[in-house]
Amino acid sequence: MPDPDILIMTVGRGNDARRVDTLYESMRKSMGQGHWRRIVLLPSADTAALADELTTYVKRNHSEPLHIEVGPEIPAGEHEDEDRCFAHFDRVLEGLIRGGEDPANLVFDYTRGTKAMSAAAVLTCVSRGVEKIRYVSGKRGEDGNIIPGSESPRDGHTSTAIFRRELDSAKTLLVSGHFEQARLNLSELGGLTPEARTPAQTEAWKRALGAIQPRPEPCRPRRELTADQMREVESGLQLARFWGAWDRFYYREAAGLAGRLSDVHPFWKNAAPLPIHIEAIQRLAREVPRRPKTRNSVADHQQHARSLAEVHQRLAADLIQNAWRRWWNGEYEDALIRAFRAQELIGHLRLCRRGILASGLCLEDPVVKKWLAADTYRGAPIRLYRNELAKPMVARLLTFLGDEWFRKHASGAWEELRSRNQSPLTHGLECQATAPESLAELLHKVEQIFDTEAEENAGLLLGSGFPVPEIGKGA
Repeated sequence: MPDPDILIMTVGRGNDARRVDTLYESMRKSMGQGHWRRIVLLPSADTAALADELTTYVKRNHSEPLHIEVGPEIPAGEHEDEDRCFAHFDRVLEGLIRGGEDPANLVFDYTRGTKAMSAAAVLTCVSRGVEKIRYVSGKRGEDGNIIPGSESPRDGHTSTAIFRRELDSAKTLLVSGHFEQARLNLSELGGLTPEARTPAQTEAWKRALGAIQPRPEPCRPRRELTADQMREVESGLQLARFWGAWDRFYYREAAGLAGRLSDVHPFWKNAAPLPIHIEAIQRLAREVPRRPKTRNSVADHQQHARSLAEVHQRLAADLIQNAWRRWWNGEYEDALIRAFRAQELIGHLRLCRRGILASGLCLEDPVVKKWLAADTYRGAPIRLYRNELAKPMVARLLTFLGDEWFRKHASGAWEELRSRNQSPLTHGLECQATAPESLAELLHKVEQIFDTEAEENAGLLLGSGFPVPEIGKGA
């Protein structure tokens, strides 16, 4: 990795009577340790003139030419204020980075100036990802200044502080539901290549990102992580993969990853799945019962429909919780479409319990025959497409069957999501904006309908709710 080539230095006063020995020569020695493309001096209003004098002194006394520039000065009276010094240094670093300089190429020498300036300089380095800092030490005389000739520039690091900041940032992403970004950030933090999830995805990534060509060696001078730091990163990665797979409905992948979460680092404990979540993902990952190859009787159809009741039940619970996560992140149309599908699954679930499969009606079923012969829709006989029931037809069939639960708990609210048929995510061409508050009310109604459908449904909802509070319901 190339060495950093930009040196930033705060400018103090030194001893007024011995300016050369206590300030200029000490700073010149620091400049001489390294190969600098740019040297940026950061004085306060009190030391701005000294920065100019220092530049002249170095040009006269240094054996090699140095590119020295005097940066903006800290305004008068602010050099003793840590927060204002931080804001000043932050603007300087922001300007350098915005101008194309890599934080990895910066070294910040914070030796001189007030203690407030030194503290602010280090904090700014942590904030902006500047990992290399410098302090010139040496033997001090009775006046508190370093004895001339004993100066020794010492390079330090902010790596641990930056690691903690970036780990905290990744955790914030994870607990707010941004699992994929958390995974990518943690991979970078650990110096790992963000792997794709399957070989096919790996090849797709290579084609899309041009990663077939060797990537250039990064210049970021990150020090090696300790074993405990690496364990923190790996624990976070496992959790980001697990929750991310579950959130994308990759249930079997998530169930496989759950087995690797037995030893989560304490830093991530509040984001780790509880036993109820492990049970829920294992339920969701079960194989869906297949249709029998030979179904010669109505009884075969009814038995298969009843076998799918548990599938509809667990999916409805998970979709409701997934909708809440979309709501929390402001993805309201995505939340609404999930609520729409969850309501549809609840109706299908209710019919499955009666041996009727809404996604594949048995037209020989006497109950179905009787309903089709007796009921109409908008003044015309009911027409089926591929023997499937749309949501309004599910409601009509449940009403025809005299389903007591549907009459008491669901029929009144059943039509409230019908407008989603006009969503651009289903059949429409225009988004129908829904206020977050009214959407939350609607999600509560769907959840309440599901909760009343069976006694065990509340537990299923709990199991599909992610454990971190930030991803819980926002209303």
